Amino acid sequence: MNFPSRLRKARKEARLSQLELGRRLGVSGQSVKEWEAGRSSPQFDRLKEIATVTGKPVAWFFLSESEPGGFARTVQVLHETMVELERVSAQVERMRARLTPVVGSLNGETPRPWSSQMEWAHEMLSNLRGELDEIEYQRLVDMAAKARWSTQVG
Repeated sequence: MNFPSRLRKARKEARLSQLELGRRLGVSGQSVKEWEAGRSSPQFDRLKEIATVTGKPVAWFFLSESEPGGFARTVQVLHETMVELERVSAQVERMRARLTPVVGSLNGETPRPWSSQMEWAHEMLSNLRGELDEIEYQRLVDMAAKARWSTQVG
């Protein structure tokens, strides 16, 4: 069900005419008619007012009812996605904090007590391998090899 259909359904369930809904929203009944026909759309602030007047959450106007528990499932998926994004964000921040010295050392910005910058970079990459996925690890190995190649050629 699309937004115009959901708007019509919400209005009817609230037992409001297009004219009455428009009056409560401070718009014309014609505006409501245009929204329900899909010829125009309300601004987001107006959508929040529509939700309040009809007693529906804003998300209801956009979620599918085709599956049982569609709204609850969508909320659950959104929550799981947010948790995963927070986890990945924290992981990225930890990786950034650990990789900053590696990149600096490879660029010759930070002196290291190891016999060579490449040994230090290799040790650092080995320590990080457990935390990085295989693709990210390979990218770092390639970066270290490229840095080594450029010092041998140059």
